[in-house]
Amino acid sequence: MKPIPDLIDPDYWVYEIGENDDCSVDATICNNVKDLITLFTKLPNAKVTFATKFVNKELLNYNPKGKTRIRFSLMPGHIS
Repeated sequence: MKPIPDLIDPDYWVYEIGENDDCSVDATICNNVKDLITLFTKLPNAKVTFATKFVNKELLNYNPKGKTRIRFSLMPGHIS
């Protein structure tokens, strides 16, 4: 268990899965992201997070059970 709460999440250890790609885009072409989100629902002390610039409405059909955090970039496209 997490001994001391932090600002990222008070209960779970949070793992970043989208360091080198956009998981929201990846989810449109393969099941890897869905499989990872499903895996993290079964890990008792862990939560997954990733950042994206792409709104993938299919992610709304996943059932992360409160164990996934998606961060959306607000940076304008012409700057990014």
